[in-house]
Amino acid sequence: MWHEIKTWANDNQGLLALIALFMAIILPLTSVLVKWPKRFWPKRRPKVVIIAKDLSRREQWRSAFEDYFVKSGTEGDERPMLIRDIDGIKHYPESAWFKLWLVGFYHSGLLLSFNVLYSTHIKAVEDQKNWYYCDSKDEFGIKVFCVAKISYDRIEHVDWKGDEYWPFTHIYCKFDSKDDDPFEEVVYCERIEREGEAPYYREIVKLNDMRNNRIC
Repeated sequence: MWHEIKTWANDNQGLLALIALFMAIILPLTSVLVKWPKRFWPKRRPKVVIIAKDLSRREQWRSAFEDYFVKSGTEGDERPMLIRDIDGIKHYPESAWFKLWLVGFYHSGLLLSFNVLYSTHIKAVEDQKNWYYCDSKDEFGIKVFCVAKISYDRIEHVDWKGDEYWPFTHIYCKFDSKDDDPFEEVVYCERIEREGEAPYYREIVKLNDMRNNRIC
């Protein structure tokens, strides 16, 4: 057996030399080439760091808007906001925007009313699980306002002074919802008047959960 192996080795010295060269040079070089690009790959931040940064950003916007809300007065809904698409800056004022009114806050963002033009009346049946539009004269009806929720996470920049077109606060947002707007959701809220304070908007039902078409 050993004699046969020795004879084969003598007859294939060139092949053995190539194999030895491959083992000695090519394999180590391949290993280096595979590992080298990893030095330039961006390292993923730990998930905890990302969450902490997001929470810090939310707190920054929450504090800024609550301070603005208090300083801007408490008489009615006199806090107009222009909600602008951050990706449409170069095409302004033709780019997408909404004129809304800041009326309050929820746990992770702003409550913005579409104002009185978007008020209506709704009523509930079956233990307030199903909501329907109704006539304003319906004794069981509740007057509600259409209110949009914008998460702090979608806010990219705020210009508190505005410009020559709209001289009030501009909020630049990501219009990245499934409807190509910046809203987390749109809800109907009842407006609760409070003496000496800004009105409180109490959420009643989500717009998409209404059971019939608007009649009033």
